Amino acid sequence: MPRQGLADWYSQTIAGSSVWASIGFVAALLFVAVAVWVIGKLIWEQITRIIRAMRRKERQNTQGYFVAIAPIKGARGKASSRALMDNLQRHIANFSFGAPIEVVSAPNPRVTAKFGKRDAARNWLRDNACDLITWGHREGGKQSPIIMDVLSREGSLTAKEAKYHRIALPPRLDDATETEQIAAAYMLARALQPGLADATAFRPEKLHGAAKILGKCIAQPDDLPAETLAVMEADYCRMALHLGTETHLEEVVRLRRARLGRDDVGNVDMTIATRLDLGRALLKLSETQFDAARVREGMDHLIIAIDLLRENPTLQLATQATLAAQQGQAMLQARQRFSVMGGGI
Repeated sequence: MPRQGLADWYSQTIAGSSVWASIGFVAALLFVAVAVWVIGKLIWEQITRIIRAMRRKERQNTQGYFVAIAPIKGARGKASSRALMDNLQRHIANFSFGAPIEVVSAPNPRVTAKFGKRDAARNWLRDNACDLITWGHREGGKQSPIIMDVLSREGSLTAKEAKYHRIALPPRLDDATETEQIAAAYMLARALQPGLADATAFRPEKLHGAAKILGKCIAQPDDLPAETLAVMEADYCRMALHLGTETHLEEVVRLRRARLGRDDVGNVDMTIATRLDLGRALLKLSETQFDAARVREGMDHLIIAIDLLRENPTLQLATQATLAAQQGQAMLQARQRFSVMGGGI
C-alpha cells in the first residue's frame, strides 16, 4: 500500500473512529490509574516506614514492656483474640512487679519463600521494638485449649535471640472465668519474664502478691487445662518455698502430696520436681518445729528424686562429659609437670 494511502487509511479507520478513540481513552485512564496506584503504594510504604521508625524509637526510649498479640485462628478466633488483649490489659500488670506493660495488636507472621513463621515474627519484633509476640490456633473444637506460639526477648535478648515457647491457654477466653483470665495473663507474663519460673530471681517480699494470685487460681483446677495447671502449681511451689512462711510451706506439702497421688504423674521430670518440692518443704517445716517422722519423709522424697536424677539419660551424659573433661585436664597437668621437671616425675 502506498505511503499516502496508508496515511489516509489510518486517518479514516483509526484516528477518525469513535471506537478506537474510546479504547485509547480507556487505555490512558488505566495507565494513569496504575501510575497513581504505584506512586501511592510507594508513598504509603515510605510513610509506614517513617511511622514504624518513630514508634520503634519511642518504644526504645520508654521503660516497660511491649506485648504484641496476633489474631488467633480457629473457632471463635477473633473473639478470643479480643478477649486475650482485654485480659492482658487487666491482669498482666500483677506479674510485672511495677514495670509498665503495653499490649498492642500485630499481624499474623506470614510464611514466605524466604522466611518461616518464626523468622517473620523475629523480624516484626525487631522492626517494631516489641518484647514479645504471640500467635495462636485451636486444634479442635470450641472446648479445646488454645495453643499459643510465643517469641519473647525475655527482657534483655535481641529479636534474633528471642526464645520460642509454646503454651496452652483455657479454651473459653471470650467467655472466661476470672481464674482463666488470670491464667492466660500469667502464662504470657512467664514467657516475658522467665524469672517467674525461678522464684529465687526475685526478693521474697516482691513475690507475695504473685504467689497469692497463683494460689487462688490453682485452688480451682477445673478451670484450667492440665498442662497450664501443672506449670502454675510448680511455679507457686517455688515461690512458696522461697517465701518460706509456715502457711506457704504447708500449702506446698498439701499440693505436692496431692500431685503424687494423681494418675497423671507419669512425667519423670514432673515427678522429680514434685518430690524435691515436697522434701524441701517438709525439712523447712521441721527447722522451726522438729518432727522426726516429717524429716524422714522429707529425706525419703529427696532420695527418690536423686535416684531418678541419676537414671536420667541427659544427666548421665553430662556426668560422662564432665569425667572426660576432668581426665583431659589431668592429662594436661601431668604433661605440664613432665615438662617442668625435665622429663621426670
